[in-house]
Amino acid sequence: MLGDQAALAIHKAQLYEETRAQKEEATKLYGITAHLATTLDVDSVLDQVVAKTIDLLGCDASAVYVHDEARGGLVVRRGRHLDPAIVRDLVLKPVKGSRDAPTRSADR
Repeated sequence: MLGDQAALAIHKAQLYEETRAQKEEATKLYGITAHLATTLDVDSVLDQVVAKTIDLLGCDASAVYVHDEARGGLVVRRGRHLDPAIVRDLVLKPVKGSRDAPTRSADR
């Protein structure tokens, strides 16, 4: 009986933590949505998305890539915690024969 009560208490604690984490994530996503609705400045929106991505995922860095026709691949449009020397020359290009797998190359 004591074991059952302990198991139930542990399960309730886990559910509480999951609920708290989901609420925190929803609150952060709401903040992003509210910001998106208040500005038309694309760079401001992208900066907010990059910052919140780091916050939500707990990662060290983040970037938004856009296709650059002249460079033939994806380039960083906005990013945070990235080395500018690397990002400046970074182009993600598709692998020949595969439309879905980009590769890294540096245009110099």
